[in-house]
Amino acid sequence: MTQPALLLVDDDAVIGWALSDYFTREGYQVEQVSDCASARAAAAARVFDLAVVDHNLPDGDGVDLVRRLRELSPHLGIVVVTGAGSIDLAVRAMREGANNFLTKPVELPALALLLSRILDERRNERVVASTRARRVSLRPPADDGLPRAIQALAHRAAEVAVSVLVLGETGTGKGVLARWLHDHGAQRDEALVELNCAGLSRELVESELFGHERGAFTGAAAAKPGLFEIAHRGTMFLDEVAELDLVVQAKLLKVIEDQRFRRIGATVDRQVSVRLIAATSRDLDQMVERGEFRRDLYFRLAGVVIDMPPLRERADELPRLVERVLDDLDLRRAHQFAPDALALLAEHSWPGNVRELRNVIERVCLFTRRPLIEAADLAPHLRSLRRSATMAAVTPAVAEPPARQTLAELERAHIVAVLAQAQGRVDVAAEWLGIPRSTLYERLRRYGLAKRG
Repeated sequence: MTQPALLLVDDDAVIGWALSDYFTREGYQVEQVSDCASARAAAAARVFDLAVVDHNLPDGDGVDLVRRLRELSPHLGIVVVTGAGSIDLAVRAMREGANNFLTKPVELPALALLLSRILDERRNERVVASTRARRVSLRPPADDGLPRAIQALAHRAAEVAVSVLVLGETGTGKGVLARWLHDHGAQRDEALVELNCAGLSRELVESELFGHERGAFTGAAAAKPGLFEIAHRGTMFLDEVAELDLVVQAKLLKVIEDQRFRRIGATVDRQVSVRLIAATSRDLDQMVERGEFRRDLYFRLAGVVIDMPPLRERADELPRLVERVLDDLDLRRAHQFAPDALALLAEHSWPGNVRELRNVIERVCLFTRRPLIEAADLAPHLRSLRRSATMAAVTPAVAEPPARQTLAELERAHIVAVLAQAQGRVDVAAEWLGIPRSTLYERLRRYGLAKRG
């Protein structure tokens, strides 16, 4: 786990040395400065976890410095120390954003305990902020959520602190793997921040990733930390990384190589410690050849490359995956899949991969009241199979229409065939026909067909 970074601000050389020596031995990365200007410069150039600030400084008031430090680092834990404390001063310090206020002399073990508690609180805040940013459940996936073919590689990748590039078709579980790597890695107690880069403008991606300073652009009324700051000491997952603009790719490369970035509108870089996981469903080799993706960024991202296999190549794992999806949906006690249903699942091509499997299972469980789901219950919910079945049913009528058959009669025959394949369910038939349910009801009335389902 990365050592916590501590900023010490005190103009007394003896006290500063004592604090620095003690907390270095306690496992902190300590940076010591003696005035407000140096403290602001240090906080602008690096993401600190904690700060201990003396009240009386040569170039200003330590309590006023707290406000500026809080603007630079919203998640910074700050303790103000003074030789002449008062209630009014303590109230003002807390109002400006200090976590605690102590009077000298300070017992170093007591200060260390206080900083440890603040560090835990700030870590929890970052985890909560990362949850809001990614909007996913914190439930850690188990090993059996991963394809057997890549489990050993995933375990190895979780153990090493290098960037991971996850490749695979849409819906193969790249996000699941990213969360698994975080939950089983050294950063497991820190934040996991996710950003889907698809469909976002360059300006929005830059603001989300790197944050901005107050006044950096119209509407920037206050400084905003970026996702890299929220992910400090944790993991950043960039989904669909191939969609990033070339300008943003250059800035991302700097973060990987130097662990430094710059907020929009800032004049100095900030240091950060983040483990990066990226994923894409596109062919990065071809994009590199076309000049659409930076070659140097590609090699930096590909510290470990994991190619998620499509579901059509994992037919032997379908029973296990079905059970896992039923568990995730809390449906294991209510439903089970019969052997013929599992066999039908194995025949499906699964263009939507695991995501499609989850959708099919959720729908069939919703529409089937019996606990044992059979192939007949499942068939209407498999898209490619139902399309082929529908076409097979209607092809003879289309290929060899009876003499003098009108267009209306052809349409009626087609609707009858589709309804038969859908086992009389109007909602399913309407979806297969590609028309609204209300339109199909109108056709049923027009052609004198009984309403079914």
